[in-house]
Amino acid sequence: MQCETNLLENGETVDHLVADWTKLAASTSHTVFQAPGWIKAWLPLAITRAKLTAFRVFDDDLVACAIVGQNKVRKLPGIHIHEVRLSESADDLLDSIYVEYNRPLCKPRYQSICDRLIFKQLFDSFPNVGSFVFRNIDNNTRESLLECTYDVGWPCYLVEEGFSWATDLSTDGEVESPQTAQFSKNTRAQLQRSIRLYTETEPLTVTEAKDTAQRQEIWKKLAELHQASWQKRGKTGVFGNSDFVEFHERLITDSPELVSLLEIRAGAKTIGCLYNHIHDGTSSSYQSGFLYEDDNRFKPGLVSHYLAMRHYADLGYTAYDMMYGEARYKRSLGKQYQKLSTIEVTPPGLRRNAINFLKTLKGGTFPRIQYGS
Repeated sequence: MQCETNLLENGETVDHLVADWTKLAASTSHTVFQAPGWIKAWLPLAITRAKLTAFRVFDDDLVACAIVGQNKVRKLPGIHIHEVRLSESADDLLDSIYVEYNRPLCKPRYQSICDRLIFKQLFDSFPNVGSFVFRNIDNNTRESLLECTYDVGWPCYLVEEGFSWATDLSTDGEVESPQTAQFSKNTRAQLQRSIRLYTETEPLTVTEAKDTAQRQEIWKKLAELHQASWQKRGKTGVFGNSDFVEFHERLITDSPELVSLLEIRAGAKTIGCLYNHIHDGTSSSYQSGFLYEDDNRFKPGLVSHYLAMRHYADLGYTAYDMMYGEARYKRSLGKQYQKLSTIEVTPPGLRRNAINFLKTLKGGTFPRIQYGS
């Protein structure tokens, strides 16, 4: 087996990678974040903002691919270092797209060996980089990474870890009604009360966009609701980031098979819009916008997600993934799904050591982890 690297410098090298990626994805299990449509939407933006490098592993045929981005990143006031990130650009604005279930794209039986081969080649290819970041990697990828860093003697730091949350839609009757759903007693009571309040005069309906015009219409409503709620709290909201908006509008237009946009109404009034990613029988809740009432007995978010679960269950989906991160509605409606970790690998060096020392003084260091932990 051999691992090859090449710099993605122009349209020709990008097109070549997309062709290889598409062929490999057709023969392997992958996440929506590794889907060819996702990569096609991301690469044209990333290549203008970062130094991108592709890794390909061959065992006669192509068996694995990965992409990393390099940029200069501010670590402390006045201190910048070169950083490389797996499946990201190392540009914080563009990386607000936020990749989850992150790992190299590999044929199943090659995953562990290819992960290690790619990580070893990655470290060898960037001898002057001060930081390598692997965001939201799963446990198997984490172990492969820690094994590689153990071999080279480089320290690893656990930046963040937690769980994604999901609801199983394959169980008969699981989300059929608020009374029978496998939620806590308090969640069922809140759902029943809120649905009763919403339906006192008008029915609740769920509409899924079926064409480009409908997708654009719901996307616009979602953005308006999202921004209004965030700005009310004195915050910008993610739709203030043009990179985020451009990427997702590109994805919605060019790869509609990967997205689902829902509008939830109480009569003629829109109470919620959901932007979900669709892949392999799972609907993943990625972004949302809700119309909040002064009366907090109305729960537009809880009701919208619950009705979305019923909608996707009726269509035969097996899971509703609320993805990574702590939020009350995730605990209320789902269960822990996968453990994900963000790990920073820091090759030793005077500059890196100085940054770690200054962070220690400020109390801002992350816990160190090692192979087998």
